[in-house]
Order: sequence, then C-alpha cells, then structure tokens
Amino acid sequence: PGFLVNVLLGAYLAPAIMAVEKTKISLSDIDDEARKFGWPMGPFTLLDMLGVDVAHEVTKILVNAYGNRFVPSVLLARMVVAGLLGQKSGQGFYGDKFPALLDREFPRPIAGDAKTVFRDMMYSMINEAAIALQDDVSSANDIETGCMLGLRFPQGKGGILHYADEIGLANVVEILGDRACNILRDKAKEGSTFFE
Repeated sequence: PGFLVNVLLGAYLAPAIMAVEKTKISLSDIDDEARKFGWPMGPFTLLDMLGVDVAHEVTKILVNAYGNRFVPSVLLARMVVAGLLGQKSGQGFYGDKFPALLDREFPRPIAGDAKTVFRDMMYSMINEAAIALQDDVSSANDIETGCMLGLRFPQGKGGILHYADEIGLANVVEILGDRACNILRDKAKEGSTFFE
C-alpha cells in the first residue's frame, strides 16, 4: 500500500510534521536543512505544493496499512478542516493563517532543533527503505532508483541506502533505538553495509 516511493516519502515527512505539532520550531529552518542537504525543496514547501488534503489522505492509508510505523497527523487533519490546503487554496504551512491555527491548537511548550528534526527525517526514511529490502518489496538498486528518479533524492548521494552506508549503520541504529528494523540491526552488528 502506498507503493515504495510514497512510503519512503511518508517516513521522511512524518518527523517534520510531528516536530511542528510538539515543538516551537521554524518551518523555514527545517526546509533550509533539507535544501542544504541537496533536496530540491524542503518538506513544508513540498507539502504545500502536493496539497495538505492529499498528504492527509495518504497518511491515513499508510497508518491503516502499516500500523505503528506511521502516526496519524492531528495537524494535517486540523489544517484540512480549516481549509489550509497549500497552494491550491492559497493558504497552507506558508500562509498568514497557519501560525494562529498552530498557536490555538498545539501548545508546543519546548523549542525544537531543525538539524535534529532533519536527521530524524532521514533516519526514518532509511529505516523504511531497509524494511522494504528486508521484506523483499524491492531490491537495494531499485530502492535507490526510486529515490533518485521518483523522489529527486540529491543526485550526487546515490540514494537513501548509499547515504545510510556513508553515515554508518551503527549510527543510524543508535538514533533509531527500538524502531530500527532487523536488517539494520544485523548489518550494524556485523559492521556490513548495503553496498559493498
């Protein structure tokens, strides 16, 4: 359900949305981190372009299909009710009505850090890519092709699994903790990589 690219994208976007629900953090700071990494646009610019209502429906599909690997977004649901659908409605994450909705609906007592949020986005995507490999949904090469052509993953980085190899699977597992899938844990323990 969702097909490979949408599942990976959902895993990438979820930590960004959750950070906005729970912390006082700048959307543009998170978008800047994504652009610095090499993505063509940040997650909130992308969500406004895709349509918040579309993202909300896709999130429901992923939650129904994969259970606790994905979390329903209260924020997206409230935005849809308020008509903040992104570019199609002229109001979304980047619009003058969004801050008032955020302050009214989400107390957000603590400050957030954009670098940490972006790291969590990437590590969540690594975990889902590894699950796709572990569950024989796709080969490692096809996952990378989907990332490069379907998601516009930064072209010089090779794809999400190459990126995981580059930063070290043990580092990824340490940050993911209990959420790390079996193949990630096994490879980290062996000191191996996705691409030899």
